Amino acid sequence: MSLNAIASLNAWRNGIGVKAGTLNYRILPLSKVQREGFGAKIDHCAFLYRHRFRIPESYILLKTDTADKSPNLEKWLHSDRSYVLRSSASVEDRLDRSYAGQFDSYLNLSSTKEIEKKLRLLFQQPLNRRVEATQAQSQDRGPIVMHALLQEMIHPRYSGVVFSRNPLTGLDEIIIEYTEGHNARILQEGQTPFRAIYKWGEWKETPRGFDHHLEFLTEIIQEVKRAKKEFGADVDMEWAFDGQSLYWLQLREITTGKRQSIYSNRISKEMLPGMIKPLVWSINIPVVNQSWKDLFAELLGPNDLDIFRLARSIHYRAYFNMGVLGDLFELLGMPRELLEILLGIENTGKERPKFRPGFSIVRHLPRLFRFVLKSLAVKKRIIAFLSEYDVIFQSLDLKSLSSYSMEQLVDQIETLKVRCTEASYFNIVTPLLSAFYSNYRLSKALETENLRLEDIDFSEVESRIADIQPAVWLQELKTVYDGIEKKEQVRVEEDNLFIPEMDLHANRFRRLFRELIRKFGHLSDSGNDFSTVSWKEDPASVMNLILSLESVPEKVSKKGPDAFTSHATARKYKKACDFRVLKERVSFLYTYGYSLFRPLFLEIANRIKDKGFLKNETDLFFLSYEEVKRFLAERNAKEIATIINKRKKDFEELQDVKMPEVVFGDDLPTVYPKGGPQSMMKGVGVSGGYVEGPVKVLKTTKDASKVDKGDIIVIPFSDIGWTPTILKAGGVISEAGGLLSHAAIIAREYRIPAIVSVSGAMNLKDSMRVSLNGISGEVAILQEETSRARPPEVSAAKQRRG
Repeated sequence: MSLNAIASLNAWRNGIGVKAGTLNYRILPLSKVQREGFGAKIDHCAFLYRHRFRIPESYILLKTDTADKSPNLEKWLHSDRSYVLRSSASVEDRLDRSYAGQFDSYLNLSSTKEIEKKLRLLFQQPLNRRVEATQAQSQDRGPIVMHALLQEMIHPRYSGVVFSRNPLTGLDEIIIEYTEGHNARILQEGQTPFRAIYKWGEWKETPRGFDHHLEFLTEIIQEVKRAKKEFGADVDMEWAFDGQSLYWLQLREITTGKRQSIYSNRISKEMLPGMIKPLVWSINIPVVNQSWKDLFAELLGPNDLDIFRLARSIHYRAYFNMGVLGDLFELLGMPRELLEILLGIENTGKERPKFRPGFSIVRHLPRLFRFVLKSLAVKKRIIAFLSEYDVIFQSLDLKSLSSYSMEQLVDQIETLKVRCTEASYFNIVTPLLSAFYSNYRLSKALETENLRLEDIDFSEVESRIADIQPAVWLQELKTVYDGIEKKEQVRVEEDNLFIPEMDLHANRFRRLFRELIRKFGHLSDSGNDFSTVSWKEDPASVMNLILSLESVPEKVSKKGPDAFTSHATARKYKKACDFRVLKERVSFLYTYGYSLFRPLFLEIANRIKDKGFLKNETDLFFLSYEEVKRFLAERNAKEIATIINKRKKDFEELQDVKMPEVVFGDDLPTVYPKGGPQSMMKGVGVSGGYVEGPVKVLKTTKDASKVDKGDIIVIPFSDIGWTPTILKAGGVISEAGGLLSHAAIIAREYRIPAIVSVSGAMNLKDSMRVSLNGISGEVAILQEETSRARPPEVSAAKQRRG
């Protein structure tokens, strides 16, 4: 027997029968519902009742084949009150499809006759063509079972919807959208709502009149947190506030479809800054990400993590896949945002997420225990690594590459990849431990001393790493240079470098400079990009750097360890200093080892160039490592020339574009060349993705005939009547609406980029070319003059759905 049949049978046993002509149904007070099976709307409303959320007086009306004689419906109703009748179909409010707007709700019903009239219509709706079309499109098989929920009508002062998590991005923030009066103005009439966003104890966005609304909005925040906890998943909830009390009308699990990737450059801007050429990317990703995989294996055991999904090159910039890392942290019971919190990047607010392991962590405890024991000796491991790998990298620093065959050069690259992968593990773990001991443990201890981390003097660290700090050497060279008498600062050219000579100071300068190049010659503008020119290749730039140095300003007075009143704080300070030193030494050694890729690839490039296959040796950096090896095997010169030319052109065009900090989904975000778009419009992103194309402005659904497949449609607001047009569109811009407007729900379900609440959107003209960012809510107008619109054969939107 099906779940719905069981539910109907229980209703028959426990409910009261009513018969109205051919309308057969049963009445059951919501308080009697003890199990699921009446459709998500009734089931979720019963959940709210069982968990003591304030809801209107509610009954369920179960459709049946027959009915016994029983009291009239009016026996259950209050003559001085009005009611709302809502559908509760077996297919509604699912995670993959919501059937938004397919079934009606009826408001302000005040008599049995009105209710039964609307109930008859409601029970017939699964058979209408609109629903059947949606059912076919969703590949839903079997009949739709329809019941109804009858609730006392609340006459609200304010009403709206709250999301326990951002349904668009998946970010941990609570979003409230609301309006004066009934929220049908948002859901059905397309009115632009008030909008408030709450994250970790702070209001990130507030509407006008917020101070007058704060009391009931705060109650909403508290209640939705409780609902999320009790329900066991993120939810959106409809509510009504009558000026005295807050009522909950509906609850749904948030329908975001497949969990999408979230890429962030917040961390990568520090670790892998700037534009990264394909050859560098193809080496960096397996080297660095394999170490991340190994680290997670220590914590969680063997895993099938795809190291190439951990980071992504977006317009030649590095973005980390925070979704993958967040999933792994959640397995350990940690907040998804832990990585950014640990690095001190995310502003955590007063309700900062804390390490609260859940039950899921239990199965990982043996490995975690071993990892902790291993970490107790990590300082010794790092020191041993520094000693061992200094020797290893020195042995890999080949001086006469011309004597090696092409095969030997490739073998050397493979060996270096293995060694750099091993070293990158320490280059990841040591900064994380340093951040933990400084940003967390020491910071917590300093709070008890009424001090902040930025108040503390870490000059001890600087003195302990002076030998590997080029800034110290550069400043000393500047001091020596300034000590040379002006008349003796005769500039002569030596080794393509202008340096002073003629006196003792000049000779000392020369010796120090040569020592600087010997020790730091592997450095460049980026220690994570071997395509950049090194200091030893361009000593003249180093000389110019020295000459441009200004005198070092006096340091601001800070508190040293003698200011601590607690021995525990002093110990944590020492630990923090030790790991800051280790972090710098590991980074210096790793940068040296990593820099050895450059001469190896340049040697290969020069040999290819000498044979006429490359115009410039640096062109090799526009090929991936696999493409380089394939060329060496196949000599496919024409193919690589095409690849190189295209990538060089793209690289140049993307030099100065403004990149978003966060990218949602796997599609490339829209970026703009120098000068940017002609103008911008701003709304609220409600469905992720990026699309570029011509717009079609539709004042009513009657204008839908002019829409070509893939056009970006502009509409005043949306209701169920717009559904066929939305499904045909490449993107949606709505002048009004919110996260639960019909266009928003449909667009999210079918992954169509969409923006609502775009003021002045209806002033756009047909065939204007725009780009739409469904995450940020930005509409960029790329071409305002319709006469310059692209011809029909290329007018379809260029779409990248989130």
